[in-house]
Amino acid sequence: MGGQNYVSGTCYEAEWAYTAGNTHGGSAPANWQSHRAKAAGTTDLTNKVADIKAHLTTVGPVTGCFVVCTDFFSYRSGVYHQTSGKEEGGQCVVIVGYDDAQQAWVVKNSWGTGWGMSGYGLIRYGECYVDTWSNIAVSGVNLRAWTAAKKVIGGYSTGHDRNGWVHVHPGQRGHAPGPPGPPPGHPRRNRSRPRFRATPRSWPTAHRCRGRSPTPAAPR
Repeated sequence: MGGQNYVSGTCYEAEWAYTAGNTHGGSAPANWQSHRAKAAGTTDLTNKVADIKAHLTTVGPVTGCFVVCTDFFSYRSGVYHQTSGKEEGGQCVVIVGYDDAQQAWVVKNSWGTGWGMSGYGLIRYGECYVDTWSNIAVSGVNLRAWTAAKKVIGGYSTGHDRNGWVHVHPGQRGHAPGPPGPPPGHPRRNRSRPRFRATPRSWPTAHRCRGRSPTPAAPR
């Protein structure tokens, strides 16, 4: 995700990407509320290693916040554990998996593909509070987005609110969730073709990190 508003949700990274040094975020793009993600529910899994693993395998990613020491900036591969340097600040990553054989979390950092293994890394269990500080899991997300452009070949509507339908070219497969159809006894047309609504749709995804915030450690 890109820039965010903690009350209203977060816009997409493609529209407001993170860049090194923009700690304060700047200004959100115009009309970002029309395409945003907002957590529908969260669970605090801090210091619950087994629960974090269960969430990763059944639902999705979990946040991982930790103390950054100097040697973390030069991490390139293998399992990270702090061996030198001083405390530089704090950082939050996305825990996307785990490896019990190596006793490590698989994480995605926000410092670009030049850090770690193309932006990903392995952090040892318990290292620098990565699984004991702030580990937040999202149970669902309300996502506002428009379907991709489609060729409309016909339309249909009743006199009821939020009950307009369009028919797309047969080669354009799929459909977006819509409201109930016309009331009983009212004819429905071209039922065999996929239907699209010009209203936002919902889809599950991930969530921001929360917890105490030390001075962010910027990439070097």
